[in-house]
Amino acid sequence: MTKKSNKLVFHLITSKIFWVGAPMLIPEIIKRGHYISVFDEKVLPQYNKILDCDICIDMSAIISKRFYNSLGTAYNKRKLYGLKTPLMVDPPRAIINSLDKRRTHKIFSDLVPESYNLTGRNNEQLINNFRHDEFVIVKSPTGWWGKDIDKITPQQALEKYSKSKDLIIQKYVPFTE
Repeated sequence: MTKKSNKLVFHLITSKIFWVGAPMLIPEIIKRGHYISVFDEKVLPQYNKILDCDICIDMSAIISKRFYNSLGTAYNKRKLYGLKTPLMVDPPRAIINSLDKRRTHKIFSDLVPESYNLTGRNNEQLINNFRHDEFVIVKSPTGWWGKDIDKITPQQALEKYSKSKDLIIQKYVPFTE
């Protein structure tokens, strides 16, 4: 009778932007006697290789819906064929939902500051909801990591974005601590 190993196999997908946190995670996994493979988002193996583990952690800045749809399909095929499927930290469907801020704003409306979709039709009315605020945030619904974000006054937003489409305007909430 063989003793079952308590060692887990972790696969970590990462990118340069996450190398603030990943170096703290990797030694903790190793210290506990587990195995880890680290895949750079720019040089990824086939989906089955990524999923051939106990726990798959996505700490990447990948914003390709195609990648996450394909990874999700490979995961579902493994499950269908009775193959081992890993615990997915940030599973593909969750990441795809997070790629469009309109979806996350709808799902987590109680956690998101007051926000409106700019469609080009009633932008002035929507922007005027913030007329008494010092600043607003105008952002792309698909921007990540501070990309495509504009912190401006409501008056500047009226001048710059009154006819814009496919953007979000959001109440600016400064960090207090």
